[in-house]
Parts: sequence; C-alpha cells; structure tokens
Amino acid sequence: MISLFFLFSFSSKVLAQKENEYQIKGLFVERFTKFISWNDSLSSVGHPFKITVLGNNPFGNRLDIIYHNKFIQNRRVEINYIGNIKQIQSPDILFICNSEKDQISRIIQKVSGKPVLTIADSPGFAQKGVIINFFFTSDNRIHFEINPKHAILNQLKISRLLLNNAKLVL
Repeated sequence: MISLFFLFSFSSKVLAQKENEYQIKGLFVERFTKFISWNDSLSSVGHPFKITVLGNNPFGNRLDIIYHNKFIQNRRVEINYIGNIKQIQSPDILFICNSEKDQISRIIQKVSGKPVLTIADSPGFAQKGVIINFFFTSDNRIHFEINPKHAILNQLKISRLLLNNAKLVL
C-alpha cells in the first residue's frame, strides 16, 4: 500500500509559491488517482486516461512534462486543454479553472452521473459539486477538500485514507 506520508508529505513541507503552485497541484492529481476507483466497466487498457483542463490553463506545460510517458490506472495519460464546456469529451479527470466560475453549475451538470473526477482550485467550487477542490491554509500551504456525495454520484469510489486526509464538504 502506498504510504500516506509519501502521498502528502510534500504538501506539508512545501509552501505554495506561485512558481511551483501548479507543479504541486499537477503532482497531487496523479497521487489522487491511487486512492480513487473508476467504474471498472468504463476503463479500458486500450484507451488513454484523459486529463482535461477546462478554461484559462494555469498549468502552462507542467502537466505535459509531469505525465510524459506516464500511466494512470494502467492506461497511457493524454492531456487535453479546452476552452469551453461544449468541448468536454469523456475525460477521466476534468480540472475546472477559475475562469469557468460563471459556468460551474452547467459544467457539473454536464458530467454528473458520469465517471469523471472533477478537480478545481477555486473557493466554493466543492460546495457547488466539484469532487476535489484545492485551497490554501492561513500558513499558505496547499490542502484539499472533497465532496463525497458528488463522487458517489459520478460512480467514483474514494479510499477512506484519502477522505481522512481531506476537509469533507457535505
């Protein structure tokens, strides 16, 4: 079993500075997948594991670098950057940028009931249905909150270990 210390140790030691904030968040995305199960009937070794970033991309090319020649859930990773809700096409993970705050309800509705892990880093997004949302503590460290109700709705099973290390939004 993967040690939770290994999973989250860098978050407790590294302050989120602008130059490495999205590097850290990109690494978290991959580590989250080790504690989440997608509906087995929908995952296929022959299809890529799709991470889609919706909106004004804050990652730059960091995700492309992190996931170059990598596998998640035994599937090759494919990164897609899209500009609007109409371009969403069956992602496994959908990172919703703050630029989409006016569309958040429509985005959640579009992926609701589908095996899509939604991730964001905007205040209030977890309360609106995003499954994992990053936030900063008063000492400027990155943490995350989880909306377990929407995980269940999207056919995702989140490990108790991950839930125990998150702020839960009920």
